[in-house]
Amino acid sequence: SYFATIPHDKLAKLIDRYVDDEYIKGLMSKFIALSETGLALGLQQSQLLANLYLSPLDHFCKEVLRQSSTVGTWMTFALSLNIPF
Repeated sequence: SYFATIPHDKLAKLIDRYVDDEYIKGLMSKFIALSETGLALGLQQSQLLANLYLSPLDHFCKEVLRQSSTVGTWMTFALSLNIPF
């Protein structure tokens, strides 16, 4: 599944980049640590963190490739089904 493939180290860097509040950073780090690899399934926090992980891809598609902002949504769907592209 897509959630199981998200690397903790890259997600932690994105959190450091976009989140200023140290308390919130700590909470997010605890949610990441709930599973050994990727993100725990079934948590709304995992959905939020997964979207944060795809944010750079969304911005690239929207700003560089001039695609709609829904590209990230479709990428998430494709990745969750293990569809190669």
